[in-house]
Amino acid sequence: MKAAKPIDCEIINYHKDGSEYWIDISISPVFENGELVKFIAVERDITQRKQLEIKLQTDRNLALSESEQSENLFYLLNYFVVQQNKLALKGMSEKEDTRNSREHLELLESVRHHVAFMASHDKNQMLSTPIALQSLSQSLSQDFAKFATKMEFAYSGSIDDSVESLLVAGNAETLFRFAFHLAMLIALTHRPDAMTLQVKASVKQDKVQLQLEFIVEDHGQLLELIQKLVTSDYDSSSRLMAALEYAHRKAVTSINESHGQVTSGLSGNNSRFSLSQTVDLVEDNKRQGSAGYKILIAEDNKVNTIVLTKLLQTLGYDTVDTAVNGKQAVDMAKDNRYDLILMDNHMPEMTGLEATQKLKQQHAIDAPIIACTADTSEQATQDFLDFGAQSVIYKPLKKALLSREIDAAKSGARAELAS
Repeated sequence: MKAAKPIDCEIINYHKDGSEYWIDISISPVFENGELVKFIAVERDITQRKQLEIKLQTDRNLALSESEQSENLFYLLNYFVVQQNKLALKGMSEKEDTRNSREHLELLESVRHHVAFMASHDKNQMLSTPIALQSLSQSLSQDFAKFATKMEFAYSGSIDDSVESLLVAGNAETLFRFAFHLAMLIALTHRPDAMTLQVKASVKQDKVQLQLEFIVEDHGQLLELIQKLVTSDYDSSSRLMAALEYAHRKAVTSINESHGQVTSGLSGNNSRFSLSQTVDLVEDNKRQGSAGYKILIAEDNKVNTIVLTKLLQTLGYDTVDTAVNGKQAVDMAKDNRYDLILMDNHMPEMTGLEATQKLKQQHAIDAPIIACTADTSEQATQDFLDFGAQSVIYKPLKKALLSREIDAAKSGARAELAS
């Protein structure tokens, strides 16, 4: 300052609670008629940026200790950081500085997390950590939106209601990481006109089928790039392409290990990708309580079906499917996940007893079965229980009894015989 020269420095300081924070100080001299009259100091909080830099260095050191090849992943990360820093500084007004800086840091953090995930891919660890499918889908869509904002192209994301309540095995993240990898390939090589993402899920028994549709309006450039990476058809002196090839091979290996599938091709002038994977269902929150509780009625008498359906509706159970015989009930229970099955006995093609035996002993269907029958014989009752029925109740059904038996089925308690 005595020399009247500008000063730029980064300083670490500490709050009263002992937590650290970083500030960036710029001090500039102001002259009037050749004379130094004052200094102007500008101070900015750079704690988030410094924390991110520390994380980047930590992740890089960890990856290098595991494999020299992981250097390729962090080369891509550094390349992306430099590229995005240039975009962040270009044309940024003071008014938008805070908002843009926050979004910029959030995007860099997402990319850092992705690279760290790919570098330390641990399937067993993922499997042991359930994950909310909606949160995973929203996070990916938000990251895609940030890519689009930074690179100035259009983006549209659609998340189906089917993912809203599902808690699934953690290996589902592999599918979303592959989609993020595709976005990274784009961000590092070319700018598309637009991107769209659709996320869907379907539940069958204790499995969830995930489906991601990813479309890029880029005249097939992404497909051409991947073909070059797969065949190593590029300038061998290009460090960027070599790093992209390693990253793509790593992403493909990860999704193959998690039994995911990827199909791709041109759709008009668009690069189109369909990603699918079957994962374990950990919990479906919609199945808690009456809302979303799905019941199958197996009953050949239409009047009885109507009466039972309305009775269930008065108890708050609106999601009801019907089968007209035991065979149809078995087929429907195999193809759909039901929380409860109400089973008549005397039906054409296959009786309720036969259907119960097949569902429980042959197909291991976990939905509890309540036999609702006019057959009050001790033999039929005992056969239902021996074949795996939760309980047996007799027609005509009473609302209070039916409600009690359903509650018992929900709790997993084996109910006593009731009439």
